[in-house]
Amino acid sequence: METVLDFRGTVRPVWERNLVESLSSREGVHRVEPLDETTVMRLVDAERSISQVSGGLRLENRGMLDCAGMDRCFVMFCDSSFPRPDEVTMEMVDDSGVVIGHDVPPCLRMDFEGRNDVIWMADGFVIYPNRVGAGDVRLVMLSTQFEVPEPLEARTFYPSLTSARMLSDGFGVGGEDIASVVLGVNGLSLSQFL
Repeated sequence: METVLDFRGTVRPVWERNLVESLSSREGVHRVEPLDETTVMRLVDAERSISQVSGGLRLENRGMLDCAGMDRCFVMFCDSSFPRPDEVTMEMVDDSGVVIGHDVPPCLRMDFEGRNDVIWMADGFVIYPNRVGAGDVRLVMLSTQFEVPEPLEARTFYPSLTSARMLSDGFGVGGEDIASVVLGVNGLSLSQFL
């Protein structure tokens, strides 16, 4: 495996350096760091430990598990100009798996305006009243697809404040205007672009 010395003096595989450089060039990305397995498992544990939100509603952080299950994980430290996901990132699901509500990304808002089968619970969250059943509900935090060159596949997840602080403190990234975004990537061993 071909390796290079990065600007911090760390020996890294060439593909990793090239991917980090590619991601770092995107709008709103200030810094990208690879995550070792220990850090990924600490993030999974931190996200699992958050099992309820205010009001006692159960919470499932499925998105972190999605990213952790991929070949390699990274963290991107981003500002508000980083593009927001264009798909649902949070669902309200009953115990039988029926989605009874979800967030509405700004790019999909027009698709929901004027619909009579949804109730706007907040500026960016709808509920389907005809789907509400007798079962208990939980919020499920999802990962989203992230565009990378083929044959790579990637998903992102916006972790909890606890996990975000762990990442920013661990990598010495400061500032309340910087968000931590976890990125899981598959296909790095197949990639020739790197």
